[in-house]
Amino acid sequence: MTDSASDGLRRQATDWTIHLVLVAGLMFWCFLIFRPFLLPLVWGMVIAVALSPLFSRLESLLGGRRKLAGTLFILVGVGAMVVPAWFLSASFFERAKLFTAQEHQETMHVPAPPADVADWPIIGDQLYELWTQASEDPEAVLGRFVDMKNDWTTVFPER
Repeated sequence: MTDSASDGLRRQATDWTIHLVLVAGLMFWCFLIFRPFLLPLVWGMVIAVALSPLFSRLESLLGGRRKLAGTLFILVGVGAMVVPAWFLSASFFERAKLFTAQEHQETMHVPAPPADVADWPIIGDQLYELWTQASEDPEAVLGRFVDMKNDWTTVFPER
């Protein structure tokens, strides 16, 4: 083999190596972009496979009208998510209004925590301690959180 042939072969091998490294880097970069969506995509596939027989049964009940079955299926699915969220947010805002009214009337009362709260895994002891302090002296506990909010506003000033 001549020097020019070996130089050409070496150049071609270098080009292939560069191309492979660039393609591998691009694939890795695409994976990094795609990674946050991977788990929801897998769960979507699991849910789709699990609900497929139900959808097929609904479609057959509607006489093979696939679009109507799909529309009803989507409406029921959205309703299953929106209705509980609606009640949860309504309950949250009702509690917030009650809390604000008690705060303004200075009649705020925090009940003592149940004893089994301390047995909860991971956060039980800390939550039980904080809840007990809040039931004994709510203003002191709220003052700690207001101070914490003030610390954050120095880091992230309000506009």
